Amino acid sequence: MLALIYYSESAMIVAWCESRTGSRHFRMDRVVSAQCDVGFFVGLGAALLAQWEVTQKAATVETVDL
Repeated sequence: MLALIYYSESAMIVAWCESRTGSRHFRMDRVVSAQCDVGFFVGLGAALLAQWEVTQKAATVETVDL
């Protein structure tokens, strides 16, 4: 898991998806099951989080005050 995001109506998990080989958003209320793996990556969390932040900023739409 890279991050938890809380919205007023739901919460999201940002995590690495092995099947899509990339970071993905998962709504916590839609997760049916999860498995905690004994082995986990070490040292990549900060880099993956930084990469995720860059992609989110690139996808953000700017608004203009009228």
